[in-house]
Amino acid sequence: MPIFLAAIPLLLLVVISTATAAQAQACTRATSVAACGNEEFLDCTINVDGVDREFCLHKPKELPPPATGHARPVVFVFHGGGGNRRNAVAFVDHLTEQDIIFIAPQALQSDLTLGVPPATVSVCTPLWRHLTHYGVQDWADFANPNPNSCGPAGANNDHDLKLVEALLDEADARFNVLGHYAMGFSNGAGMALQLMITDPLSARFFGFGLIANGITQEKVDALGAAGVKPWQPNTETLHPTMLIWGTADKIAFPSETIIADIDAKVTAGTCPAITDARSFMECYMLTPTSPATSVFDYFSRIDETAFWLVIRNGAFLRAVETTYADKGRGDGALLEQDITVGVRQDYVALEPDSEPVSVITVVGGNHEIPGKDGAHAPCGSNNCDFRAIDEILDFWRGHAGFETQWK
Repeated sequence: MPIFLAAIPLLLLVVISTATAAQAQACTRATSVAACGNEEFLDCTINVDGVDREFCLHKPKELPPPATGHARPVVFVFHGGGGNRRNAVAFVDHLTEQDIIFIAPQALQSDLTLGVPPATVSVCTPLWRHLTHYGVQDWADFANPNPNSCGPAGANNDHDLKLVEALLDEADARFNVLGHYAMGFSNGAGMALQLMITDPLSARFFGFGLIANGITQEKVDALGAAGVKPWQPNTETLHPTMLIWGTADKIAFPSETIIADIDAKVTAGTCPAITDARSFMECYMLTPTSPATSVFDYFSRIDETAFWLVIRNGAFLRAVETTYADKGRGDGALLEQDITVGVRQDYVALEPDSEPVSVITVVGGNHEIPGKDGAHAPCGSNNCDFRAIDEILDFWRGHAGFETQWK
């Protein structure tokens, strides 16, 4: 790929505007390779409510001002929990030849609390702050500081929503924008889904892509509750959405549902007291589940999220199903061979008041981005038959007004 902005001085100063005040900010090519992992991305900061937030920015070459030239799509890319903006750049850095403005923000340090006291693990790690069992609990909780003294002072649980709002405003002010889109991996997919269900931000996006995360009970409950200004539940604006998830991904199992079910069985005496891992597994495996028709009757979070998306979007419930061609196992060790099967389900929109949903279930896929390092084995993972990022962009091209051209 050609070196990006080779003729531009090392330090490029621009003015970034937020909802509160305009702040001078630097996008630095000299440090972008270290911070963003690719010299075609600028390392940037934007001040939001007094806190400097970091992000990587890819501007297509010779980008015209808003008054001239053609419009370009803006794609937000959210990294996973414990990751960073450099990881997000790596998801899309093979696409810099296309006419896309990429924004890869950096999450703040947030509190990750797992387990039940006294077995609680509470640590600070980069996490997007959205509605989930280990994060924000309800609309009112967005106004609260992040627990465990994680992150900078003044950055409440809604600081990521404010960051996205500021970046949307800046993109609209600086560029001729065709439309806004958002994709994310793991915790980042949860953040993208949060944008989908949150007004006034949701109305500014045209499409979403979710990889390895989906709907939570907290998000479902929030959609049925009254919001807390300025954030309100989005129950009207629908978006073309693609979901990609692996069946061997541990977070695809409904852990919170299983825990609640086991607790109820112990309380009711259906299972003996849980004293060790064996007694837990015996209760889990040998008693009916809830809601129960037989043993092993839990829906996976893949199924729950897919069904929720289809119902929400008003798409046709009967999917068109296809599989991805096996592009070869490779000749490396077993754990490096492509051993997965990609099954795609396309739920078409019922015009004019619905939007399509596409679900790619990766049979045997782990907690990863399929084809991140290529779509032919060996590709450094067990899934080489397709590139998830490319599938999302093509889905948007077909259904969400996403248009690009080569440089």
